[in-house]
Amino acid sequence: MIQTENLNLIYQNGKIKIVAYDKPWIEDEHHPSYIQFKDGTALYLKDISHQSFHPYNSGTFEGFYIEYVHVDFSFRTFYLIDRTTQELFLRFTPLVENKKIKEVYWPSPFVRQNKGYHVLPYRQGLILPYEDLTPLNLPFNGQFCSAAAYLAMLGTVEEDGACLMINQTPWDSRYYVTNTTRALGFCHLPSLGKMNYRRDLCFVFFDRGSDYNTLAKYYRHYLKEQGHLRTLREKQIALPQIEQLIKSSFVHMGIQTFVQPDSRFYDSKNPEKNNHLTTFETRMHEMEEYAKMGMKNLYLHLDGWGVAYDNNHPDVMPINQGAGGPETMARLQQRVNDLGYLFGIHDQYRDYYHRAKSYNLEYAVQDEDGTYYAHDFWAGGMQNYLCATQARDYVKRNFTTLKKQGVHLDGAYLDVFTCNELDECFNVNHKMTRKDCADARMACFNYLIASNIMPSSEEINEWAMDSLVFCHYAPYEFMMHENGKCAGIGIPLFNLVYHDCAIIPWMMDRPNDDYMLYALLNGGAPYFRRDAAYPNIDGAFEHGFVPYDKQMARCLTVSDLHQKVAGVEMISHRFIDHSFRKQETVFANGIVVSIDLDQGTYAIK
Repeated sequence: MIQTENLNLIYQNGKIKIVAYDKPWIEDEHHPSYIQFKDGTALYLKDISHQSFHPYNSGTFEGFYIEYVHVDFSFRTFYLIDRTTQELFLRFTPLVENKKIKEVYWPSPFVRQNKGYHVLPYRQGLILPYEDLTPLNLPFNGQFCSAAAYLAMLGTVEEDGACLMINQTPWDSRYYVTNTTRALGFCHLPSLGKMNYRRDLCFVFFDRGSDYNTLAKYYRHYLKEQGHLRTLREKQIALPQIEQLIKSSFVHMGIQTFVQPDSRFYDSKNPEKNNHLTTFETRMHEMEEYAKMGMKNLYLHLDGWGVAYDNNHPDVMPINQGAGGPETMARLQQRVNDLGYLFGIHDQYRDYYHRAKSYNLEYAVQDEDGTYYAHDFWAGGMQNYLCATQARDYVKRNFTTLKKQGVHLDGAYLDVFTCNELDECFNVNHKMTRKDCADARMACFNYLIASNIMPSSEEINEWAMDSLVFCHYAPYEFMMHENGKCAGIGIPLFNLVYHDCAIIPWMMDRPNDDYMLYALLNGGAPYFRRDAAYPNIDGAFEHGFVPYDKQMARCLTVSDLHQKVAGVEMISHRFIDHSFRKQETVFANGIVVSIDLDQGTYAIK
């Protein structure tokens, strides 16, 4: 037994037990740790006959490791208490791999079996009560660094204690939540076919009275210690236009949508619906009308300005001739700026369309077995995924061309980078781990910053937060469904950690509840107009649209608050009553926002 002031670590009969603040956390015997091999067989740690216990102490750590020796896979698991911080560090260190591994489920979930809830970084954030057995379907199979996990942390909160679980090596891992027992655990993935590096976790335990705010604030402090909390004020040094973006409402419009015959979206019964074009001149007149209405600060995000939306990437050029060509697009950008507005575009460097002029399967993401994943879901038809090692060169080519043609951008949106999972590529000519993929995507954002362009992406994720200025949205999961139903209860977990580091625009529709209230609660920026590219996808609601004249006043209310709290830490969030329909957030400058979803009202103090 290792004993410290608030934490006891016990290893007995092959089992781990933790006692924190006199309360036990015990490994879940119903979900023991195991190795899943690619041939379908499994190896449970408890069944490995050759196990040996070893003390492991340093000047600051005290603990032990267990060595497991097996013909298929040998490894060590470390359990170390930091005597300075009372944090528990868990390490999984592979030694010998003689068999292809699919996943490693370790450690076993720690359970208390009291009433409580899990804290998940699923999109904006989710608390999942133990008794809520509504099926939870995590996107991307729960992979960290995707929409399933904006943050690399998990949490469990009970009446007499809480546990924060930090994933220090998140790139090759995911989390799982069982839909029957609500067990919450980590699953580690091979990197380029091998476990081949140490996986690190940090568990922090808290006493009675803790909640998800406690976990979020500890995690924020942890990020500060790691040097990964870069605020909007710091980013504004390189990108002074951030000040204007803070004042802005968002307008999302497109130029051309063209659905290819080999796309799943293609409507063979109504072929006229597969092609829609709006000219740059028309969009210019619309922006002028918004100025006449009294909208003083807007950010125009323009889709489909090249060949067509979701077509031919990464060879999106030339600028759409049917809409007026480069001269007219340049005039649109200049007119938008003359009106006092900001101008940005949609672009894409993951979807690799077969119709792209430079398409070559050699540069697509290659799987371990030598195959290439392909699909035909989006408008451009058949595609693979472009290896991210190639992306920055295309970004540099395309944005240099735009500048030469007279289009000067304030911002740019690189689609799916912070939403979809990280890729790995086995092509020996451009081999790429998932961490390499994150670095390659970051290189694209950093190129934009060097070009004085504010970078954004589809959603938000902490691996990109050193560079990302804003995003398309960072919603609660229920906002992605028209009926607004999903497991758990949405919380602003990401904003409790990163609110002062990025600008998040919020939907202003009224599909069920009035989403303007969530924009206020989260201290975010408003959408004035948001035209979804695809029907019934991307949070596109068939009802709940608010007319622009009424939306203007609502946007001014949200924008006014955003100017006061952008770049300000969100201190806390709470549910005012047990219905979860009345909520409150507090910001570091003293502003308090409360909302009542049933009454459709809010108060700002």
